[in-house]
Amino acid sequence: MEWIHPGNAGMTAPYSISRPGLTSFSPYAVASSAALPVTWLTFRATLNAENNVDLTWSTASESNNEGFDIQRSANGRDWETIDFVAGAGTTSEVQTYSYTDNSPCPLPTADCTLYYRLMQKDFDGTTDYSPVRVIELTGPQGGIRVYPNPTNEEVTISFAEPTEAGGPCNFFNQNSRLVGDMPLPQVPSIIRCAWRSWLVGRIC
Repeated sequence: MEWIHPGNAGMTAPYSISRPGLTSFSPYAVASSAALPVTWLTFRATLNAENNVDLTWSTASESNNEGFDIQRSANGRDWETIDFVAGAGTTSEVQTYSYTDNSPCPLPTADCTLYYRLMQKDFDGTTDYSPVRVIELTGPQGGIRVYPNPTNEEVTISFAEPTEAGGPCNFFNQNSRLVGDMPLPQVPSIIRCAWRSWLVGRIC
């Protein structure tokens, strides 16, 4: 009987084998003995005393591991890579890693929810992902309110008391990208600005 491989099953060419005296054969499966690139042990995200985010993770073993892209998201769907941590290559020993995100929220005085994950990369370009971790940050409000948020018309910046010093005010979208800027004037406690006037490069 002649048996011909019915599908590629990850192979790049058809294969056949001939064996006289056989009339049937049992079902078969194709398996790979390749080692997992990384065996994850832990991945944690915690707030430190400075209200920054400490990421720590560990692996039980690594195979051909180039390293980890540290990725952050403001909504759990759109991800950006904020840094890279080199891996240990190939090892059967436990490895531990750490990283601190010192600029987690685009506006330090605001509350925000952040999502973190690791994208593990092999030297051959293969990737794998860690579980997602969520952090809730509560900013030191300092008597500042920005509303409505989000908005596409007008934004109001309200201070608990008049400010004594001006300074820059930057506006970010939900993906933490700068979309507008304006100088904060001195003294007034309420500032209103139409959103089209604070697009990048323009002021109120």
